[in-house]
Amino acid sequence: MKKSLLLLFFCLVIWAVKAQSIDVAAEFADATVVYVSYANGTDATGRGNFSAPYKTIRYALQQATGKTWIKVSSGTQTENATVDLKSNVLIEGGYTYNSTEDWPHSSSTTSITVNASASSDLTSNNVPVRAKIGFRSTSGITGWVLKDLNISVPAATTSERVTTSGSYAGSGATVYGIYIAGSNYSNPQSSIINCNIAPGAGGSGANGSAGSNGSNGSDTKFYPCSSTAT
Repeated sequence: MKKSLLLLFFCLVIWAVKAQSIDVAAEFADATVVYVSYANGTDATGRGNFSAPYKTIRYALQQATGKTWIKVSSGTQTENATVDLKSNVLIEGGYTYNSTEDWPHSSSTTSITVNASASSDLTSNNVPVRAKIGFRSTSGITGWVLKDLNISVPAATTSERVTTSGSYAGSGATVYGIYIAGSNYSNPQSSIINCNIAPGAGGSGANGSAGSNGSNGSDTKFYPCSSTAT
């Protein structure tokens, strides 16, 4: 498991470095622009413009068709389930909400907490893994960009242990800030730019079963130092 997490972290670092050369504004100049503000938005059809934004990124993604630029207001954003990414979507934080005109971008922070529950058991190297996932990209999803976001996922709890029967039953849950499955450097590439990914601690496993009793000791004579053996 540690190897898998290290590999994921390494991949994210490489992606972040490669992403610096991407001109995001030019890449998404022809995209449909939608707006998200947890403090000022509502998840309902007919919304998504700067004066009537959506409330959550998940809902905005569900409405997205084709190339989409999701502008997220600064401040605290809460998502109550895993955010599933789509191809050719830019999610960019750091915007200032304004109900009368297009939102300006600034250095303000957009912090997203994903309160995802542990998913069904995943399989990693033939080992069942119970996981809490913040953002997820599945096989075939390409060309997405995450920019100027702080993403956190709370730590796993003891109630989120592996439920699969067998040798691994009761293993603690893993926490992923971003889970990327079946990805490759296809065109267009997916990118992570100026993001802080902070998954919480994994959960503790259940106690192991009691060990078996030890064997009986041997019958050995003991002679005090002041005695002489006969």
